[in-house]
Amino acid sequence: MLLELEPPFEARDVQLARRAQAKRWHPDLAPPGRQFEHERHLKAINEAADQLENLAAGARGGRVTKNAVKVSAAAARAARAEAGARAYEADEAERSRDTAERRRHDPFGSRVPDHSVVHRYARCLSYPEWGVGEVSGIYFTGAGDDVQQWARVRFHPGIRTVPAGSQGLVCQPYWTPGPDLEPYAKGAVFGFGDVHTRAHLYRAILEGIVFAMKDGAHLTEKKNGVAIEALRATGGGSRSDSIMQMTADIFDLPVSRPHTPETSVVGAAMDAAVGLGVYANIAEAAEHMTRTAEVFTPDPANRDLYRELYERVYAKSYEQLKPLYKEIQQVTGYPKL
Repeated sequence: MLLELEPPFEARDVQLARRAQAKRWHPDLAPPGRQFEHERHLKAINEAADQLENLAAGARGGRVTKNAVKVSAAAARAARAEAGARAYEADEAERSRDTAERRRHDPFGSRVPDHSVVHRYARCLSYPEWGVGEVSGIYFTGAGDDVQQWARVRFHPGIRTVPAGSQGLVCQPYWTPGPDLEPYAKGAVFGFGDVHTRAHLYRAILEGIVFAMKDGAHLTEKKNGVAIEALRATGGGSRSDSIMQMTADIFDLPVSRPHTPETSVVGAAMDAAVGLGVYANIAEAAEHMTRTAEVFTPDPANRDLYRELYERVYAKSYEQLKPLYKEIQQVTGYPKL
């Protein structure tokens, strides 16, 4: 039982058990990244306690026996089954209505009309930090030259809805063997739980990639004998505030991005400017043509959580999984050695 309470018991026993579990599972007492888990568990505890208190209030002498608990549990299971059946029927009815609506408003069916500029099965990748939209239908209104196209989008939560550490979901992203890895090295995602969604998986993969970059930074520092004091990020990933902040938190270093992510193009323009005599040299061109747009500094709470996750879990994962990777290669023959 959630309350760790064995029958027979009275209402006072339920209240004491509720208080004991609340001291253990209150979200304010949860470790970083586990507040949501504690909140869900505490909610389930309170619901169970309410049911048991109601059971005690209606029991003879206020004392609940083991048999009464069994009868109550059976009734609760029957009620949940009935509620599930009603929900299923409602879902099927809504699906039928949606199908009818699609047939009524989507006269082209599975065919993509010539004047359509969006494929009916296209994916909308706008704002992936907050979520990813999926186009579930394309509809048209009007006629002739006045045709208007509309898209119905189903929205899925993105990485900004997931706390640092992805609530225990960890990615070890060795998708292909590297110079310092065994030829049978593979990647892994572990720590799955019932709270995890595609947004958790997306964030865990990003965190794993940044952890791997941190490994590379450690090797660079070791070989060069020079400590890295700051980071600069360019390219597509630098467009994301979440990825930039995540990198700063994991590296425990300030991370800056320039005024444009297309630094290769800027570099080519700088070469051209120097070649045309606009600037005397590359240093002068860089001074006039580049600038830092934003600097992301580590968040103390996330930094501490990532340090623990990196040192206690991620850094050990490859060596722990390496024997299994070898077994996988021997069983499946992949990759061929």
